[in-house]
Amino acid sequence: MTGVPATAGYAVFEDWQPVIPLTVFGAGVGGAVVIEMAAAVCPSIRAALLTPTEALATTSHDSHRMPVRLTRRAALTISCRADRR
Repeated sequence: MTGVPATAGYAVFEDWQPVIPLTVFGAGVGGAVVIEMAAAVCPSIRAALLTPTEALATTSHDSHRMPVRLTRRAALTISCRADRR
């Protein structure tokens, strides 16, 4: 939504009459809504395809659904850092 004020501000700066067609404004809003819906629906579809145990066993950065396995040293490091707080 910053495109309209930026365009109008630049037009005023150049001493032009700001003209923004309603169709262009509507297309910008419509495009933003479509992108936002896709950004919300795609992860939810991926999450719906996982079983609860798979969802809990994977990290958010893991696109291949590999379970997280901590080594004993990593688990001790994590617990020691938590104790320092």
